[in-house]
Amino acid sequence: MTMSEKQKMLAGELYYPGDPEILADQAAAKAWMVRYNAALAASPDERRALLAERLAAVGAGA
Repeated sequence: MTMSEKQKMLAGELYYPGDPEILADQAAAKAWMVRYNAALAASPDERRALLAERLAAVGAGA
């Protein structure tokens, strides 16, 4: 079975960075960062909720 370019990337192998799956992930991450940075005036709870959307775990006081 052949690995996808994303699987190769995650395994630390050489991969093609212009793969559509990788580019889609990058675009989604960029869109999330724009939302998070725009939330500077939001409440801590709202910012924590945004962090929880993208990160595996968010500690107290984050």
